Amino acid sequence: MKVQIMGEMENNGKKPGFVLHPVLFAAYPVLLLYSHNIQEATFLDTIPSMITIVGITLLLLLLGALLFRNITKTGVVLSVSLLLCFSFREAFYSAQNLLHVGSMPLALTVLIIWCLIFISTLYFVVKTHKQLRNITKILNVMSGTLIVIVLASILSKGHRSNSSMHNIAAVDVEHSSFVPAAANELPDIYYIIVDRYARADSMKEFYDFDNSEFINYLTAKGFYIAFESNSNYPGTAHSLASSLNMDYLHIPCDQAGPSSASWLSLYSMLENHKLGLLLKAKGYKYIHFGSWWNVTSKNKQADINVNYGWLSEFSRALYKSTVLYPVLRVLFGWDEYRLKYERVLYKFGKLAEIPKMREPTFVFAHFLLPHLPYAFDKDGNFVTRIEAMRKGDKAGYIEQLLFTNQKIKSFVENVLAGSEKPPIIILQADEGPYPKRSMVKDDYKWQEVTTDQLRQKFGILNAYYLPNVDKSALYPSITPVNSFRLIFNLYFDGQYELLPDRSYVFEDRNHLYNFFDVTEKLSKNKADK
Repeated sequence: MKVQIMGEMENNGKKPGFVLHPVLFAAYPVLLLYSHNIQEATFLDTIPSMITIVGITLLLLLLGALLFRNITKTGVVLSVSLLLCFSFREAFYSAQNLLHVGSMPLALTVLIIWCLIFISTLYFVVKTHKQLRNITKILNVMSGTLIVIVLASILSKGHRSNSSMHNIAAVDVEHSSFVPAAANELPDIYYIIVDRYARADSMKEFYDFDNSEFINYLTAKGFYIAFESNSNYPGTAHSLASSLNMDYLHIPCDQAGPSSASWLSLYSMLENHKLGLLLKAKGYKYIHFGSWWNVTSKNKQADINVNYGWLSEFSRALYKSTVLYPVLRVLFGWDEYRLKYERVLYKFGKLAEIPKMREPTFVFAHFLLPHLPYAFDKDGNFVTRIEAMRKGDKAGYIEQLLFTNQKIKSFVENVLAGSEKPPIIILQADEGPYPKRSMVKDDYKWQEVTTDQLRQKFGILNAYYLPNVDKSALYPSITPVNSFRLIFNLYFDGQYELLPDRSYVFEDRNHLYNFFDVTEKLSKNKADK
């Protein structure tokens, strides 16, 4: 009797069909996720996930063929397993929208059904004496068709996205408007972003919370608090692209077009930001403390990137679409709450080591605090997803903000005590909290936001520690776009003109560069209050 390594002969001597479908089914969810996020991700973001999933599938296909001498049966089991694994989340959400049942019972029900389908498939494949060539052909055609459809979608969307992309030119550092200084004269610079940290009056008005104890602490330490500061834009990408490049977005983003939905122009500005180029040319060592968000997770300009966790944002999104995510979350607590908890503590620990470094350092640190998920209580204890849901958003925000205050105080004490030369510190929010969660939807029209909602979204913490200079140049309504223009002027003999402090919204997430000036609306709202 003849035995094949990758299959077996049937009684009539025919060879098994070509088994391609498991590999295609493995590649499909990666390509599908990319096609849905082509305005935010690049194809390079897909490669680690593609290699991992396709590689594991090929390995299992080979092992199954070697162990059971039947590649067609192994292929069928693998394909069904992949389909079940990557369709779990969509099946759960579809059932939830249809039945309006509680999350935990419904998830358990779908999981049981999925297990029964897998067990039934496995039983059938093991028991049948057929070679399953026809099923193999059907699965090859089905998987191939899905790949063709998703590739056509990617090509179509990619053409539209690339036509609106804008490559940000490198800054002409030699002709930048500031005078270099000797390395031993350079103060360390800390640019700490506390995401969605609301302004003191906004916090009192919308959260019924008095943050004066923390504000008074900063003031006593020598910080200037810009009590009337607003963000320049209502979201992280726009806001940081503006502040890190010390300019408004209209000129560079005009080339993307007002109807563009591609975030890639903004992401290019964040990756190649002017501030990093200028300070590195001046002799600074750039240390980048990243978040889970792919755009600030690391920066290629940085001499050192500090982060926690090895999964990229794309890989994590893919993992969360599988049946593994809810199972591992329940069994081991592996979810975004636990990861955030560990990442934040890790980053603050590493931040405490910066004053020990001898060379002048520029630190950019993006902390998703008090930004949700609310993984900390006020004392810094871990809060699970279920506990956070019971508390609600308002209580969760306040408790995580109180924890944030504690960590910032520790950071300030450490850096002021440990620095040989008094450092420059900016504590700044990139945006305020969202008044309602529906505002993050793609079709939400920002020009329809009420004045109260604008006040809550744009009012931000903006605090400056600027030693050994005349602080009279600071003023209560300074916005992030002027932060480093002012610092270069005060410390490096820069000749930057301060820009008018304006606030803009974009139309919606399908028109990211169609801007509307809401400065007067915010001012009118303030006067009415």
